[in-house]
Amino acid sequence: MVEFRLNRNVFYGLMAVLGIGLALGAGLMIAQLMGGKSDTNSPVAQATAAPGQLAAPPGGAIQIDPNNPQAAVDAITGQSSDPNAAMAQPTPSIDYAKFGIGPDGELKPEQDAQVARVEIPDAVAKLGNAGVLFVDTRSSIEFEQGHIQGAQNVQAYAEDNKLETLPKDKEIILYCA
Repeated sequence: MVEFRLNRNVFYGLMAVLGIGLALGAGLMIAQLMGGKSDTNSPVAQATAAPGQLAAPPGGAIQIDPNNPQAAVDAITGQSSDPNAAMAQPTPSIDYAKFGIGPDGELKPEQDAQVARVEIPDAVAKLGNAGVLFVDTRSSIEFEQGHIQGAQNVQAYAEDNKLETLPKDKEIILYCA
């Protein structure tokens, strides 16, 4: 038989560290759920919701179960942590095959190597240029929290069909962060 002894003070110290770590982790998770910002001028910060609901963009509040905080994360991100849920990307809204791209919208390495890249200093120099359009590919909630002035929001995988409606006479710079 193996006996394990632990000094009471060491045990209480370990429990205190564990408790503090859990409290910090919960605080960080709540801060991320709330957008991580306290910008009272943003439309997201100005939105209000009833208890048990999460403020959402136009279309109403998202119902969440207070006993299941992961449901709020899933509702915001549009993903599910449920292992039984479908693991596929959202149904593409564009015919990727027409462009020689796989059905998941991912480029092959040789295709990706041909995509023109813009370095940050070069993109910054193009801000305000009427011949350049910045397209933010993040979710609408992230877009509302902050984006490049004049940028259009086209959510990756969910609104790819909007890419075809972008002006053909402008340089288009896609960004996601």
